[in-house]
Amino acid sequence: MEDAKKSLLEAMKEAGRLALFALVAYLLTGGFELVVNSLFGTKLSPELKMQVVSVGTLGLRALDKWLHEFGKATENKTLMGGVSRF
Repeated sequence: MEDAKKSLLEAMKEAGRLALFALVAYLLTGGFELVVNSLFGTKLSPELKMQVVSVGTLGLRALDKWLHEFGKATENKTLMGGVSRF
């Protein structure tokens, strides 16, 4: 039973990480759109925004995983937390 609870907790933490990274990517995309709109007077298409958010989420998740693995390899407790710290 303990393994099932641990597996569920890890799955919930992973979902939380992805939600956090997606939110950050979404907010950064909104800021990028404001800059583009103010400089060029144009809006980004919804398709482009979705692509930017997807790539941003993927990049943040990859960075989080790399920091975690590098922290484990070097026994650095701070880096083991990755970007999200959970």
